[in-house]
Amino acid sequence: MAAERSVLVTGIGGNVGQGALRILRSLGLPLRLIGTNTTSLSGGNHLCDAVHTTPFATDPGYLERIRAVCGDERIELVLPCTDYEAYHLAAAGALPTVVTSSPETQRAFLDKLTTFERCAAAGVPFASSVLPSAYADQFAGTVVKPREGRGSRDVHLDPLDPSGFDDGFVVQERLVGQEITVAFYVRRDGAVHGFVAFERELGAGATMLCTLTRAHDVALRPMIEAFVDTFAIRGSCNLQAIVREGDIVPFEVNGRISGTASIRHRLGFRDVEYAVREYLLDTALPAVELQPGTAVRLLMDVIYPGATPSEARDRSSPHELF
Repeated sequence: MAAERSVLVTGIGGNVGQGALRILRSLGLPLRLIGTNTTSLSGGNHLCDAVHTTPFATDPGYLERIRAVCGDERIELVLPCTDYEAYHLAAAGALPTVVTSSPETQRAFLDKLTTFERCAAAGVPFASSVLPSAYADQFAGTVVKPREGRGSRDVHLDPLDPSGFDDGFVVQERLVGQEITVAFYVRRDGAVHGFVAFERELGAGATMLCTLTRAHDVALRPMIEAFVDTFAIRGSCNLQAIVREGDIVPFEVNGRISGTASIRHRLGFRDVEYAVREYLLDTALPAVELQPGTAVRLLMDVIYPGATPSEARDRSSPHELF
């Protein structure tokens, strides 16, 4: 039997980290899965061989804690599953292989105004954006959101006075049309391995219902290649976009594994597996073979019979899914 290789998945309290863990478990590879989160018990624990708590990625002690976990658990590969962790881990030294774009790219994606300005300078489509202090009724409809933020928090649709927000926010043109989410994977050599698009419906900022679509493939390929040329992306990346009168206009970029990873894995786009095969196993990547399908999200419970929260640790703790 081959020796187990240790992989660290961050942010296992969220749907991205949990999706990545489910994919890794399904591969049948000799992997030991280590999870991190800011709380000791979350929905991802039952999928991990060990779980460690960390501060938030923006806290001073975060990298020291991650380095300690990597050393103690003999981690060989790190899959960041939140935006701030993707940036801070990309910028850190003395770590195992982290599958992420450069710190400059991740820093740009954290800042919505910088993302727009870089796209505009390169002629890449992106929702028009300005600071509130520069807003002068340029847009017919507006979305005001934190300039840096995650999880659709503190988002305001068509507020009465967009210019009344401070410049910690950004005013974005409100796009009306079909929302799509697009995932793509960029190999180490800089080539786009493939992509997939879903039409989707959201709930609390997360995809709740989605259907794979091939209707936009011809337009998406050059757009994705332009993003890669502009931002030097590596690994998984996600574009959120609106299809408006036939034009695809992105309004958000996440330089990491995204929330539909588990769905797209089952429908032929296997970007978490690509990362493991390319960066850990050094093997050829399977071809993208998309198949049509629809997915709906549901809630389940992880039950730890007779256990207190401190006794429910990881997959070795007796548990059942219900």
